[in-house]
Amino acid sequence: DTDYNPTWFYNDGGSLASLGIYTLSIIIFLFGIPDRVASYSVIAFSNRTVKYGPNSGEKFKVTAPDNQISILDYENGIFVFLVTASMTAEWRWPSMLTAMPPSRST
Repeated sequence: DTDYNPTWFYNDGGSLASLGIYTLSIIIFLFGIPDRVASYSVIAFSNRTVKYGPNSGEKFKVTAPDNQISILDYENGIFVFLVTASMTAEWRWPSMLTAMPPSRST
């Protein structure tokens, strides 16, 4: 019922080119071109498995960065911190609703 195949996402550009470009466009629209940029990128998970669709269970190698951070520095003192990530891990965090006591209004 679906042609879902995520391998292109992890091999043709990575998280910044596939996801972060939209946020970066808005940042540049609002603040202009930054004076300085520092950026770091890594492949956090080099091997992945397709979870859904006709290729479910297929393993593939990641060749594009799936975790990137950038700091955009503007002369007027504005810093923009941009995080683009297309990685998830298979663990469960405790629910914040059960971990925190209910708030009481006074």
